[in-house]
Amino acid sequence: MRLPLKRRVTGARIDYEGAEQAALFDWLRLLHPEAHALAFHVPNGGHRHIKVAADLKRQGVKAGVPDIVLPMPRGGFHGLYIEFKAAKPNDAAVAPTQRAYLAALERQGYFATVCRGIDEAIQVIEAYLASGRTEVVGRVAAR
Repeated sequence: MRLPLKRRVTGARIDYEGAEQAALFDWLRLLHPEAHALAFHVPNGGHRHIKVAADLKRQGVKAGVPDIVLPMPRGGFHGLYIEFKAAKPNDAAVAPTQRAYLAALERQGYFATVCRGIDEAIQVIEAYLASGRTEVVGRVAAR
């Protein structure tokens, strides 16, 4: 008679990054409601069924796009992009596609950075919002 194999029991994976990012948006809502109204999270990560992933890719989802976007021009930049990672020791490495996307955004005139944890993200957002508003000189005519 064969005995059943024992399975290693593991606890549910804790989403430290998601919890810290949710807390960051709570902070933003309370202290900077105008920024909170415009800021958004790009839900690129996570595991998906292969068909759903293929559909999303056809619809324009791209690897490396930062987690948080704040489309408010400040300090000579067009907007702020943050690749958000949990604070140490729960942080993850920044993928090469993420680094490349951040660099491409910088070349286009955006402030693009990596923040490890809510405290670092708050510092970056506070400094960004405190810098002078970038004025738009001309507008593109609507067609």
